[in-house]
Amino acid sequence: MINFGEVLKRLRKSRDLTQEQLAEQLNLTRSQIENWETNRYEPDISTLVLLASYFNVSVNMLIG
Repeated sequence: MINFGEVLKRLRKSRDLTQEQLAEQLNLTRSQIENWETNRYEPDISTLVLLASYFNVSVNMLIG
């Protein structure tokens, strides 16, 4: 089963973005993106909504 970190990484790479570029566009830090992609941490619900909106996907799609 695919996890949140894998989904986020695939979405980011589908737009040819680095972690730094995605972080800058969403007013986040690169380390936040890295931690989520490696499943060290998960974002809060408001950040999930922000990510879903940015990538034009549902929150359910993001979290599997």
